[in-house]
Amino acid sequence: MKRTVLLSAFAALVVPFSSFADEETVGNYTWTFWIEGDSATVERVSPASGRIAIPSILGGKTVTTIADNAFSGCSGLTSISMPDSVTSIGNYAFRGCSNLRSLAIPDSVTSIGRWAFSDCSGLASLVIPDGVTSIGEGVFSNCSGLKTVSIPESVTSIAWGAFEGCSRLVSASVARWYGDGALPDSIRSVTIPEGVTSIGYGAFSDCSNLQTITIPDSVTRIENNAFRNCSNLQTITIPDSVTEISSNAFNGCNRLVSATTTRWINGLPDSIRSVTISDGVWTIDESAFRGCSGLMSITIPDGVTSIGEYAFADCSGLTSVMIPDSLTSIGNETFRNCSGLTTITIPEGVTSIGYGAFRDCSNLQTIAMPGSVTEVSDNAFDGCNRLVSATTARWFDGLPDSIRSITIPDSVTSIGDCAFADCSGLSSITIPE
Repeated sequence: MKRTVLLSAFAALVVPFSSFADEETVGNYTWTFWIEGDSATVERVSPASGRIAIPSILGGKTVTTIADNAFSGCSGLTSISMPDSVTSIGNYAFRGCSNLRSLAIPDSVTSIGRWAFSDCSGLASLVIPDGVTSIGEGVFSNCSGLKTVSIPESVTSIAWGAFEGCSRLVSASVARWYGDGALPDSIRSVTIPEGVTSIGYGAFSDCSNLQTITIPDSVTRIENNAFRNCSNLQTITIPDSVTEISSNAFNGCNRLVSATTTRWINGLPDSIRSVTISDGVWTIDESAFRGCSGLMSITIPDGVTSIGEYAFADCSGLTSVMIPDSLTSIGNETFRNCSGLTTITIPEGVTSIGYGAFRDCSNLQTIAMPGSVTEVSDNAFDGCNRLVSATTARWFDGLPDSIRSITIPDSVTSIGDCAFADCSGLSSITIPE
């Protein structure tokens, strides 16, 4: 190990607890560092280019700090990794490392100095570790290539201008917004980090450029004004874990028209027109979307085997329902008074249609039922006075007298005894080849 003694008064002022800097060569790199107690502070490295891994031990001491300006202006540096022992990154430590492409900040880091990574224009993504509580002035300013950032819940403050000039930063994983000037207006998509249980009052209010929000399974509550005036928010995914949405949570979200969720929760805005049921759901609960009169489209994923009673009752604006092949039954009153429906296709696999399932679907004109259906309950189509055409293998007492035209499904190989006996209102039947 080579030791260089610095006798200047200036050095004594900079490092009051040590009167010398040490040098040590590790592999192809020579490190200059300070010793203070049991800790070492990295001051610089030579050559400062390529892929560099900071040693965990220098001079027999644990490396805990990267000094101010340690790698500042090292434009040849392409990758930096730090040991888990590092707790502090100094001011301007990596400023102007314009070709830095890869940066791994360890979970041990609790402090990042001002302007530490400013002008690192080669960085495309960034993960802030859980130990960091604040992001200071200009830390990532002018990182013009930065596109995504992950900020943990532990961060309680972000200084104005911390991400200034990050014009390509469009996606963030963040538990909340941090006020004017903290995060750039270019962000369009936010993912709430896993582990967050509540989205607090006003957490993302007035984030007018946000278009999508993804909420993790850990969240149970969305509080008042959480997304108020997110005027460009268009889609949102609500996990099954959410049990409460405050009434004003989405005030002013007038463009929020699409949601992925397992059920309707009071507090979702009336502007929503399209719902996709979350993947992994087996059953749609009783009354899950009852009375959602603004809904126009429902997509039910493969895997759903049953739809509960009244699940979509009184969704009078509903015009389109995508029912998966996995469904085996349609419950009582499931689509009652869905007056916007004009056609329904029941998938293969469904064996029964419950009491009043499509009652008062007053604009329903055609229905297709597969050969698998063995039971249509009484009154299943009561009030469907415009239902004039059906695809079915046989007549069911639950079908309305208004039907004039029948098409036998292609899968049918035999028309049973009395299949359409006494259907005096029928005017045409189409039998497949």
